[in-house]
Amino acid sequence: MNFKILLGCALVCVANVVMASDLMIKDAWIRAMPPVSKVTGGFLTIHNHSSKDISLIAASVDFSDRVEIHEHAHVDGMMKMREVEGGIVVPANGMVELKPGGYHLMMMDVEKIPAEGEIVQVEMEFSNGETMTANFPVKKGAAKSEMKHHGEHDHHSDKHDMSDHKHH
Repeated sequence: MNFKILLGCALVCVANVVMASDLMIKDAWIRAMPPVSKVTGGFLTIHNHSSKDISLIAASVDFSDRVEIHEHAHVDGMMKMREVEGGIVVPANGMVELKPGGYHLMMMDVEKIPAEGEIVQVEMEFSNGETMTANFPVKKGAAKSEMKHHGEHDHHSDKHDMSDHKHH
């Protein structure tokens, strides 16, 4: 194997960046929650280096049967969390950030909450047919005010995050 390719792969892994074709995932993580919690959230930045919009349309993890793509939005003067129908558009030659208080992956009906310091795999599906798997470190996150919004969730209560990944 070419040494430059091997070195490049090592640098990508160390920098918490994952690339596949025109998509790049970076800064992925999952929020650490108490062991009794049934929800958690995933966060990341997705870069689209193509000339076409690509949407994140689904995600899955092995510790939860249900992962939804959510957003925080003002509804009737109140901040609410809700599922994003059709996924999140990552604009052509642009990026989108999934972060506390905004877009995020919501893992619900969690069987066993991952512990802080663990690394979990999140598989993501995109509208261009690509599937990417990323390693998401579990770490402490958002302020209590952001956590409160998750408790006000209309249809369920859950949260999300991401990290290192590979292309399928």
